[in-house]
Amino acid sequence: MRITKDNINDVFKAKKASVETMELKGFELIKELFADNSGLGASDELALTRNQFIKEVEQLVTENGSLTAKITSEGQFQVYVGLFKKTGQ
Repeated sequence: MRITKDNINDVFKAKKASVETMELKGFELIKELFADNSGLGASDELALTRNQFIKEVEQLVTENGSLTAKITSEGQFQVYVGLFKKTGQ
């Protein structure tokens, strides 16, 4: 899912893909974020809350332009979301 400043909240609709698959498709991993997906996380936990996650994504989009978001790993209550930038074919 392509993420820009205009659709930043759509990051929660990202589909699953491995980092390796994305690299083979010509994308570079900019950052992988660990976030709570239950809605019950607290700001003092390791996983980012929804608001912390959105702020981090906004900063990365500002620095890098549009990015592609993919869930790279998921558990029962947390997910890793990779933010990728297109670099090749």
